[in-house]
Amino acid sequence: MKKRILFIGLCLMILSFGIHQSNATLLTKFETPSFWKTSFPRGINWQRMTDVGILVVSTDDALYGLNPENGQKLWQHEFLKKLKEERYDPIENSPLVALVDKRGLMSMDHVILDVVSGKVLCNTGEMGFRTVEMRTELPPLGGILFLGLNKYGKKIMTLVDAGDGHAKFTQELKDFGGTEMFAGRPFVMNGDILVVSNKAIFRFNGQTGEKVWEIEQKSPNAEVIVDKSAGLGASMANSLNPKFRYFTQIRPGRDKNSFFYTSKKYVNSFDFATGKALWADPVKVGGEIVETIYDNGGFIVATDDPEIIMLDYQNGTRLWGKGPKLKGTLSFYNYCDKGLLISMESSRGKNSLSILDLKTGQHVFDKPNKVDGQIVDLQLTPKGIFYRTTEEVNFQSLETGKDLWDKPLKLKEGNVACQKDYLQWIYSDKKLFEVNLQSASMKEFVADKVKLNEKEAPSGFQVRNDGILLTSSQNLVKFGFAGNVMYSQYFHSPTASTAGKIFGGIMAVGGTMLAVAAAANAGYAKGATAGGGRTYEVDSYIRQQEQAQQMWSAVASAGFAMMNKRFKASAQTENYQAILTDDANDGSQKGVGLVKVNKDNGKVEATVILGDKKPVYDLDEIGGLMYYRSKDNEITAFKF
Repeated sequence: MKKRILFIGLCLMILSFGIHQSNATLLTKFETPSFWKTSFPRGINWQRMTDVGILVVSTDDALYGLNPENGQKLWQHEFLKKLKEERYDPIENSPLVALVDKRGLMSMDHVILDVVSGKVLCNTGEMGFRTVEMRTELPPLGGILFLGLNKYGKKIMTLVDAGDGHAKFTQELKDFGGTEMFAGRPFVMNGDILVVSNKAIFRFNGQTGEKVWEIEQKSPNAEVIVDKSAGLGASMANSLNPKFRYFTQIRPGRDKNSFFYTSKKYVNSFDFATGKALWADPVKVGGEIVETIYDNGGFIVATDDPEIIMLDYQNGTRLWGKGPKLKGTLSFYNYCDKGLLISMESSRGKNSLSILDLKTGQHVFDKPNKVDGQIVDLQLTPKGIFYRTTEEVNFQSLETGKDLWDKPLKLKEGNVACQKDYLQWIYSDKKLFEVNLQSASMKEFVADKVKLNEKEAPSGFQVRNDGILLTSSQNLVKFGFAGNVMYSQYFHSPTASTAGKIFGGIMAVGGTMLAVAAAANAGYAKGATAGGGRTYEVDSYIRQQEQAQQMWSAVASAGFAMMNKRFKASAQTENYQAILTDDANDGSQKGVGLVKVNKDNGKVEATVILGDKKPVYDLDEIGGLMYYRSKDNEITAFKF
């Protein structure tokens, strides 16, 4: 009997061991070996990938920053526990994030955190602010500017060093009473700070904060210029969203000696040295300003009224009188030998092209050239003006103002384009076309239809060294410059529910790439590129000044050093595309996972099997890591 019991027990042990091994095999069958794992005392509420490669994780007990090399907690802050994700606001082009905490309906604390060191650079509540009406970054000065009220109700302004967090200066502002509020984004000019409220303009020394001058703005300049649709009020909106759009703006002048003040109804010019108005009276405009152009002959202002006028830099005189009649609001512009090429969009969605004589402001041709769809590309070519809209492609003659092609190339919704030198390739409705900008000719680049599996719309189209690449979420198709197919790769998508979770994990990456693609496809949008025989030195100079407002000066911190290093390495990410598929294969196992595809040859160079039909993760393409929420309180990193 004992032998029988022992035999049965031995069998059960063997069976149990076999079942255990089988379950272990099932558990690991669809798992790729991890790089590291990190667990937290409480469940993860949300996680965010930062531009410097640090993963920020929020739980009910703290806010954490993880070391990408080993998963160790670089820092943790218990006072930031249970932080709502909507309060997390990354500061562009920096290793800093702003964490906004409401203290009452309109009062808020702003905590600025360096995600590399974990150092809290500043906390406006501890700095003496009762209310923060505006927070804005001033990269040329290497600082962050806060404007608001102190605990005594006085208006104050503090500039905080973005490197170590010390207050460079704090300045009390004169209160003009009533409904005064900060009305536009502060502007750095000649190393000093220009601040505007709806009742005054101030100039402060950018290093010491010393007030250089203040000019009270009287009607008609004084107006409240906040978008009332923002919600609970301008102060709250400004604090929550530093990208808030203001009607009032300080704009650079024609040179370093002056600047423009523009609002929803008026334009004026001021002397930088003294703050005095250079024009006898502000110039009234017909609506919200949508574009300003710094022409060599005068200051061009376009509004949504719609109208377009040219003002004398010296005295504000209307050089074009009332200006030309427009068929819609200015949407694009460029220079050409005959004048200023503009595209107009009406409120009814109708679009048209025209050329304005820069001396008179009148249309060069009798009638604007009507086009179908919204303009996405305008270029000057030897044969005339090349234009591409969301619905058609054609060339417009510079001699007659009419189309060169009797029948335009009609496009379907979701068309994309890329260009190399004088050749532009356009994908629309499963067809690929080549347009020669020198000869104003067009042909089908590929005879057969180019289909993207799962009926996907293209998300990217780019020129590679030896061909052109068309991409979507699950497809990559590369063509040689002769029209031959070099490779075609398709990866089956996960289920709809899985895809929703997965794509949410990489939305930041995908959104950035789409924004880049859209910018590349936009051509000469907003006059971003000079064209034709005319130069416009002033306009080019101003665009450089505006770009300089976004460039951080040398900030002494490890975080900014890491940011610069990653920026230089970011070009490598252009050579790969990450794709989620339910057919990922690392050579020994298959399942739902992420594949890294080389854009030049279409080969899969890395695979991560997740073993989860509803994964939540973040992808760091520059660092080559994927952060997967493997458990409710655990992050697993994979090399990718």
